[in-house]
Amino acid sequence: TVVEACDETCMLSMYVPRTRSAMVVRALHGSHPLRYDAPLYEPSSLVWGATGQGILAFLPTEVIDDILAAEGPSPADARKDVRPQQVRRELARVREQGYAHTHGQKIKGAVGFSAPVFNSTGVVAALCITLPESRYEPSMETRLARTLMRQAELFSVSLGWRGGLQASARAA
Repeated sequence: TVVEACDETCMLSMYVPRTRSAMVVRALHGSHPLRYDAPLYEPSSLVWGATGQGILAFLPTEVIDDILAAEGPSPADARKDVRPQQVRRELARVREQGYAHTHGQKIKGAVGFSAPVFNSTGVVAALCITLPESRYEPSMETRLARTLMRQAELFSVSLGWRGGLQASARAA
């Protein structure tokens, strides 16, 4: 599992189309006493943080535009407003590399990673890893991202997805 591979907090964040939000529906924690507890079943932003961006990047362009137009400031820093062009660049990078990677966008002092989960119709969720900045080293990125993308792909195939991440990036 992802938790066994990284020993950090791992979450499944579902896309909620009706509210155009993400919702953590499952969280598993590693062995570290310092960890993040995401509230379960509460809507959260698709714009701020890896848990939402791993979903947002693979939604249709018109949905992304509507979400960006309605989004408020960062939950981690109310002084940081949405910059739609910057977010679009970040989402393009997510689609290109197959995962989201953020620092302190939703929770100050947190580092997040997520990879999209698809069913036969498109993106439905994201698998996520969250850890404190104090434990994160840039050399961890490749290992964490590969582990996450592999597990998300296996999950996606079990839900009926027949494309790979490259196919999903072209579809978005």
